[in-house]
Amino acid sequence: MAKRRKHGDHSRSPQDRAAEALDQLALFEKFQREVLEKFQSMVLEGKTEKEIYAVCAPMAAARTATIALTDPDSNKALAAAKDVLDRHGGKATERKVVQHQYENLSDTELDALLLSQAAEADEEEEEEGAGPPH
Repeated sequence: MAKRRKHGDHSRSPQDRAAEALDQLALFEKFQREVLEKFQSMVLEGKTEKEIYAVCAPMAAARTATIALTDPDSNKALAAAKDVLDRHGGKATERKVVQHQYENLSDTELDALLLSQAAEADEEEEEEGAGPPH
């Protein structure tokens, strides 16, 4: 009985997979040699977080896009795709409806409320102004 290949792995021979693995290893070594050394020198030079992120952002975007397009885990791929789309097209605006707590009060009720609040404030000022007895 022949082994079933994973989805998307229909025509790849063992030699093709080995060549791809070697290519990925070479890319990682280049990344480690060039990019990580750059980050290390930026930290040692006292670069700000914003300056470091500016260098990192294009690589993170590329990695996120790669995950979105190639990761076999659909949850990871979907999350990465959503992140790419949100950052590229802008995240959808979340709208909130705000209703003031006194919106439905009549003018007479508002006047009464304001007068009672003012009276309470006056009472508090008088109590504070009297102070403790000597």
